[in-house]
Amino acid sequence: MPHLNIGFYGIITGFGGQGVILPVVLLVAVTLLLAGQRRAALWWTLSIVTVLALMLIAKLGFIPCGRYWPQLRLRSPSGHAASAVAVFGGLAVIFARLAAGRMQQIAILGAGFVLALMIAFSRIALGAHTPSEVLFGCVIGLGAPLVLWSRKDLLQRPLRLRWIWLIVGPIVLLLLLRNADLGAEERIDAIAYWIVANTGICR
Repeated sequence: MPHLNIGFYGIITGFGGQGVILPVVLLVAVTLLLAGQRRAALWWTLSIVTVLALMLIAKLGFIPCGRYWPQLRLRSPSGHAASAVAVFGGLAVIFARLAAGRMQQIAILGAGFVLALMIAFSRIALGAHTPSEVLFGCVIGLGAPLVLWSRKDLLQRPLRLRWIWLIVGPIVLLLLLRNADLGAEERIDAIAYWIVANTGICR
């Protein structure tokens, strides 16, 4: 059973890596632009990029300095969790805006956030992050869907956009790029320790 769990969580966690997330973000932005939804493409890109930037800053701060607050158990906030909540939660918001009824909207939002939380939990199950690091990432990531939900004028009328185009492309990318690894964690670690070595911060 443990081997099955590791295999399952290993598959799920791959959906939150930057090698998957960044192509999905780009594909959704291009799809929105081609559908004439420039406002949605702008807010989508801006909200996701902001989340990723905040996570980068958080990692660069906590990796060298987290040991000074051991009670927080925050050494490296989970980028997988933040990315998953931002991207799949954000996509769920866009899908919900395209849905006809309220029950459909609730079902779509629920599905998107369940997937995001499964990816986030996989980081704990695999021992990659502490619960605190995953929770921190989820809170940061939640900013993107909240921003998108707050934009009542997110989608412009008339709609030349069907939800199918926004789901087929990302699913294909998820399947094709699941094991893609950009080595982001190692690079961020290296940058963080370079900052420590050259500035003396949190030595």
